[in-house]
Amino acid sequence: MKFKTRMINAAVAAALGTVAGAAQAVNLGNDGQGMVLIYPYYTVQNKGSTAFDTYISVVNSDSVNGKAVKVRFLEGKNSVEVLDFNLYLSPNDMWVGNITRNVGDANARLSTTDNSCTVPEIPPGGVIGATSTVPGIARWVSFVNNGYLGDLAKDDSLSRTREGYVEIISMADIQPGGVTDGAQGTPALNTYNASLHNSAGVPPNCAGIRAAWTPPFPGANDYNTPPNDGVFPPTGGLSGAATIINPNEGTDITYDAVAVDNFSAIALHFEPGSIQPQLSDVNPKNSAVFSGTDVVRTTWGIGILPPAMPVTALFMRNAVINEYAYAVGGPTAPTLGTDWVVNFPTKRLHLAEPAIANKLPFVSLTAGIGAPLTSTGACELTTPTAYNREEGVITTGLGFSPPRTQPGQNLCWEVNVISIDSAGGTISNVLNSNGGVLATTGIRMTLNPGFTEGWIRMAFAQARTAPVGSTVRTNIYTGLVGPATASVYTGLPMLGFSAVSFVNTSTVANYGGSYTHRYSRNINP
Repeated sequence: MKFKTRMINAAVAAALGTVAGAAQAVNLGNDGQGMVLIYPYYTVQNKGSTAFDTYISVVNSDSVNGKAVKVRFLEGKNSVEVLDFNLYLSPNDMWVGNITRNVGDANARLSTTDNSCTVPEIPPGGVIGATSTVPGIARWVSFVNNGYLGDLAKDDSLSRTREGYVEIISMADIQPGGVTDGAQGTPALNTYNASLHNSAGVPPNCAGIRAAWTPPFPGANDYNTPPNDGVFPPTGGLSGAATIINPNEGTDITYDAVAVDNFSAIALHFEPGSIQPQLSDVNPKNSAVFSGTDVVRTTWGIGILPPAMPVTALFMRNAVINEYAYAVGGPTAPTLGTDWVVNFPTKRLHLAEPAIANKLPFVSLTAGIGAPLTSTGACELTTPTAYNREEGVITTGLGFSPPRTQPGQNLCWEVNVISIDSAGGTISNVLNSNGGVLATTGIRMTLNPGFTEGWIRMAFAQARTAPVGSTVRTNIYTGLVGPATASVYTGLPMLGFSAVSFVNTSTVANYGGSYTHRYSRNINP
């Protein structure tokens, strides 16, 4: 048994690139930690007498090194950035924020009372340009629509910021003793000491970190020019979670952020305000995923391939599977509802690369490369099959509404919220993405009578072929390494969860929960 275990461990280590001499490969952080975190969904949509808030947290479990991370918020239709900043986490640090509504216009903003250092400073009291060193002071900043003005048939309203998702990317480690040149006329900065919380729980010199990003810079050895002096390649150790809460309704839905590990072998310490790093900055361009009894490692290379393809490969699944429950009862019966969130985290990076004609596995745009999406989105075909709890099955007539211009069942946005209902019933609308004129990403799936509880498989036939001789399979039981081949990855890159609400009308008690999606994978030589 011990010999077999050692063989499996050795095979997995070799395939993931952890054996000496093997190149690093990006992989899913199966232990919930990594260099990149993706939070599939946030919402501040209104429901009932109040709106949702979405709380997010990120933990640096590294007890030795600090982390310089990019925090990015993206709206749900076309994954356009609506806010980002640099966050400097000291060892064992944790940062929390709340995506909520502005008091005046009810659009999205980020609020926090956290003391960890951000560049730029999240303004105290929401007053741009204001500064404060008071521990725990309320800070907030509104989301913006600068990135999509004129996009989506002139749908450039700030209401689009009310739904979306979050990326957190570790740019670099901050090690003790690392020194970075300051801005012109300022002394060199020890970023580790500047961001390390003191006995009051406050970084002692966050102002120095911000000043070091203030131009003009004295030379080549600065934060935003290589080499990244004073910082080191990232080593992971990030984890996170989110809570979607509706206080008046009395429901909250929680999920863990999805972790990606071994994202970069080099420091990617970009200046605040830069749109980088993106998931397309993965380095090197290698991926490693489990498929059946094999670890499949592919060297994607550079050139005509979309640079995000190694990360896309991690999330490519040919089906997403989850449960549903739906019921509308009388005055003494409970009400159940289920919404699915399906996020395509690298879709924008495939469709928005003007110089690359091959967008596969996405097939929604074959012309007009780099152009804004239309008002109906960039739609990808899926084939849903619904089952009830007694093996009943629906394979025909199962569709989404409102219907799209493309035939068949399509998911058209970056973040898709699918509300489940039974024929003739009221839409579940747990997350209210289908509710009102300001809803953005929602669609509806209507099931037949008798299908009030069960499970659904949504299948995807899209595909991408890896370069010739780029893929090696290692059997995790035998340790045998197969020949280098091309392989066909079937499906689309996706992640998400189902959100369930339960309302007991007899006791006026509300409950909420979530189920992480399950998937199937198909990678064939």
